[in-house]
Amino acid sequence: MRKSKVVREGERSLSTRAQEERGRAWADENGYRVRKVWKENLSAWSDVQRPKYDAAMAAVLDGEVPARWCYALDRFSRKGAEAVVPVLGKARVIFDYERLDSMDERDRRWIIDRAENAREYSSRLSCNVLTTKAKQRREGRWLGRAPFGLVVDPSTRRLVPDHTPYLCLAEGRREVTPWQVIQRIYEAIAEGESARGLARAMNAEGLRTVTGKAWAAYSVRQVIIHPVYEGWLTVSPGAKGRVPTHFINAEGERVRCVEPDTLAGQHGPAARSALRLVAGAPPRPAPLWTPPPSETPPTRLRPGWHVFFAVPE
Repeated sequence: MRKSKVVREGERSLSTRAQEERGRAWADENGYRVRKVWKENLSAWSDVQRPKYDAAMAAVLDGEVPARWCYALDRFSRKGAEAVVPVLGKARVIFDYERLDSMDERDRRWIIDRAENAREYSSRLSCNVLTTKAKQRREGRWLGRAPFGLVVDPSTRRLVPDHTPYLCLAEGRREVTPWQVIQRIYEAIAEGESARGLARAMNAEGLRTVTGKAWAAYSVRQVIIHPVYEGWLTVSPGAKGRVPTHFINAEGERVRCVEPDTLAGQHGPAARSALRLVAGAPPRPAPLWTPPPSETPPTRLRPGWHVFFAVPE
């Protein structure tokens, strides 16, 4: 039995409990005794591992069970004919919704045809989803769960600061919003405070992450180096624990995922300064002397300055 996460529009998916009840009723009517029930909530189209499906196939092909009941052919697999051919005429698999039997010679063509239909539908759906997501990314739409401190605007699918209180500190009964925590992290690091010291200070005040865990130097650093807090759309690198990277469009450009000036103001300069400190670069020094707009800079060098020229041989 398999329960899809996504079903066709207007179509109601039968729950695994309802599928099991239907399968047990079929077994009683046809003189079978249920020996094993395999359940899963995985994709039958993608290349994910399906250990329950593999175990059920092995049981019926090896003769461990005389028959295998499946609610519908697209619950069985969406890989097309290659998934059903191994059982045709060799093991009994009942596809209840279609009323097909893999051991019935007259049902072979119908089973292959329905399996290919399920494969074609999944292939078309996958193409449509990928095309839509690619277009949304080019437009700067945020597709997943918003990072801490930000929230997705449902009308534009762009990110905006999250000003909804998520904590109430005992001292002063002060409510804290996620965006205030993000601003504090950037500004404190930009002023020279270490990530470890900042994490300790926030924990001492009772501040916690969105999951309720204590802050650590690692989690502070993850916030600092995440491009989304400067308004850039990101993509996941795939490996767990790695920081998302900038999304680059076909023109080789980064894409903004916020409305203009949404993250502007004091947060922008603090973010850039913090990124330099995390990277190990010293803060940009203030210029020693800036000439007035109407004056020409003097040619005299200040003490301690040296000038080197590259002279070709």
